[in-house]
Amino acid sequence: MKINNKTNVFISVASFPGNTGALLHNLGYKISKLNCVYIPFKCDDLAQLKNILNVKKFRGISVSMPFKSSIIKYLDKIDKTSKTVNAVNTILRKGNKLYGYNTDYLAIKKIIERIKFNIFTSIILGNGATSKTTYEVLKNLKVKKIILCARDISKFKNWKLRKSDIIISWDKRHKIKVDLLINCTPIGMIFNNNLPITIFKNKQPKYIIDFPVNKKTKLKLLSKRLKIPYTGGLEISLIQGIEQFKIYTGKKININKIKKILNYNFDV
Repeated sequence: MKINNKTNVFISVASFPGNTGALLHNLGYKISKLNCVYIPFKCDDLAQLKNILNVKKFRGISVSMPFKSSIIKYLDKIDKTSKTVNAVNTILRKGNKLYGYNTDYLAIKKIIERIKFNIFTSIILGNGATSKTTYEVLKNLKVKKIILCARDISKFKNWKLRKSDIIISWDKRHKIKVDLLINCTPIGMIFNNNLPITIFKNKQPKYIIDFPVNKKTKLKLLSKRLKIPYTGGLEISLIQGIEQFKIYTGKKININKIKKILNYNFDV
């Protein structure tokens, strides 16, 4: 496909842009024979992002942290999920209007639903938009007790918490035993590849979900050594990206075909 004046341009904006989304979307366009291109952009602040929204050539925009909540006020309409979690990660231009969606929610829900045991307790590390989205998924899936933990717990004050759920300080995260551990912090990214939590043998979770996109996060290596089932950020990104592709193009792409072409093996 040659880029021309009829090419639909989709972009991603992030403080630290990666190539994961570009690989997925551009491969999807090639498979589906669509005249589209997906380009990652570095975006440093909300003012810059606001200017990007005004570029009408951009058909869609993928939004990463820290803009998922602050961008909402510039959109014409957002879907029900985005309203619930107060976060948007997918923007589609329809005519002169901008519509916001949250495909993170769909990806997290799909991953948790495939866990083959009952989840009674879970801990979420972090308090950003991804953490809030994850919390809403766990609530809707009827997880009995959810523990919230972050360096700045004051940011939880505007969350609608259930009576059964609790907030703990950051230094107490190592002492908790839960069925499901979810790391929504950037701890584990290539630029910050540290362990977000110490896992003691008598307090091992039954499953770990780790959002940083990094094939060798220390949490992944630890989970492998302890034989704890694990889902990482690259797989989460793939699942949400396929949902995003559907919103952008109205077409479905086969996840197994994408995994094979991109040589993704999430079990190693």
